[in-house]
Amino acid sequence: MSSRKSFIDVAKGIGIILVVLGHLDADGQISRSLIYSFHMPLFFMLSGVFSNTKTDFVEYLKKNFLALYLPYFIFVLVDAAACVLLNGQSISFVAYDKLKELAGIGFGALNRPIWFLFALFIIKISYYFISKAKALKIAAVLIGIVFVFLNGTFLSYRPDFLWLVSVPCLSFYALGDIFKEEILEIDFKIQKRRPLFAALTVALLALLTVSANANICVDMTMYKYGNTALFFANALVGCFAIFALSVLLSEIRPVERALTFYGQNSVIVMVCHYYFCRRILPTLMEKLSLSQYLYSAPTQIIVLLLSLLALVPIILFSNRYLGFVFGKFKKRVI
Repeated sequence: MSSRKSFIDVAKGIGIILVVLGHLDADGQISRSLIYSFHMPLFFMLSGVFSNTKTDFVEYLKKNFLALYLPYFIFVLVDAAACVLLNGQSISFVAYDKLKELAGIGFGALNRPIWFLFALFIIKISYYFISKAKALKIAAVLIGIVFVFLNGTFLSYRPDFLWLVSVPCLSFYALGDIFKEEILEIDFKIQKRRPLFAALTVALLALLTVSANANICVDMTMYKYGNTALFFANALVGCFAIFALSVLLSEIRPVERALTFYGQNSVIVMVCHYYFCRRILPTLMEKLSLSQYLYSAPTQIIVLLLSLLALVPIILFSNRYLGFVFGKFKKRVI
């Protein structure tokens, strides 16, 4: 099954809005532990749902290079220019640092979220070979579980090595592929029993809030997973809850349209929002003498809405003139 369901884009819309909210860096952040417990596993699982390796490897590599690594390369260069022009760093230092980053060692100094593009590229290329056997898919899931279990107990890693950051992400990608038919059929099951699933979704989110707070605040880029069982259980419960919520919200047209808009443009939001949240908005608030209100807990929703609105013209302009920069081509690959 390969047809794209509308609730998938709604789920991505919810996910990317949570990414922006999680990056507001507020004092007293609203449910940061809840958001971080599942938001990145959600994106890797959704990508796995549309995994398609039934093609020539060279063609597959080229498609994913253009869709993922090329945007990553471009935004590493953008980050390099910003480090020199805005932060005043030396060209030689930045060049060395960014060469490492292009090889998967390091995070963007001013745009950390672009790690997702590199990780997904590595995962998709690796999965081309893993997908050839069901046993290898299951092994990919188990490897991620073992990696998380061993982390911080028996092993230590470079905190900036994106190849290792990708290991548990591969587990969720594989799970998305393994259960793609069940995930793509979930809307039919929910629509038949909407009140039941609405109550179940609320219950799952309530349970997840408690369970996420029982674990540490997850940060996959820093190998912070906490308890292995809680990490994977929370991620899977969160993903299922978002799938169910997305189906339910798909019936509310204004909400569905807004979430679909951000979901279909999630890559643009992913690689652009950090500049606004961590650079432009703080500078603007400082000039207006409103810094004391920036990212405070009571104003987070207002700041979130302003951030999302500020991204609209960027999305529209990018789709019209800069599609290739964000890996957007006629054929969807993410």
